Amino acid sequence: PSPPDGKGEAHACRAGVCVDATLVILTLSQFSAGAASGSYELHFTDGSVDTGAFVADVCGNTTMCG
Repeated sequence: PSPPDGKGEAHACRAGVCVDATLVILTLSQFSAGAASGSYELHFTDGSVDTGAFVADVCGNTTMCG
């Protein structure tokens, strides 16, 4: 669930230790009525960085699922 303020959160858990993201960069490369795709870059409090790509279905008008 999202925090009450409506802002999202990101965490990474490795070997039972969870760290918070301090910076999230989300880049949309394609967006249509049915799907969105792009890339992400997550910076964590332990100095690690995760990057990757995503594809998500678009539900209704603007809500993304996936």
